[in-house]
Amino acid sequence: MPGIYALIDPDGRLHFRDGDTRAMLNDPNAAQASTIAFTILRAQGRAQGLCGYTEDGLRASGRQPNPVGQALMAAFGSPDPPIHGALAICGTHDIPGDTMTGLCGLSEPQQRLIRSVHAGVRQERGEAGQRP
Repeated sequence: MPGIYALIDPDGRLHFRDGDTRAMLNDPNAAQASTIAFTILRAQGRAQGLCGYTEDGLRASGRQPNPVGQALMAAFGSPDPPIHGALAICGTHDIPGDTMTGLCGLSEPQQRLIRSVHAGVRQERGEAGQRP
């Protein structure tokens, strides 16, 4: 499904990309190895949620940790898994009549929320002078 997704590089930079959320990890800057998905914010009814994707820490093959991505997850109350390499974030929605959620692009409010939390995390880390 096409849509906007967020990508946080290991160096802490935030990018928003327009593409297929199911294939977002094919992004040249994203994880290319084994990935894991995890819920950041659960979708409920009509309210969209957030889902994160990162490299499996056990198979990260020397990929550098992503401390900004890790701090962003902690700010959302999602302290695990450890973030290695890039962190990709997309939206999720409830599928009527199913216990599963589907992937979707990030809404404008979700993009603003991610930008805001990202800026706060960078400021706390003393990286406010760098462009997010």
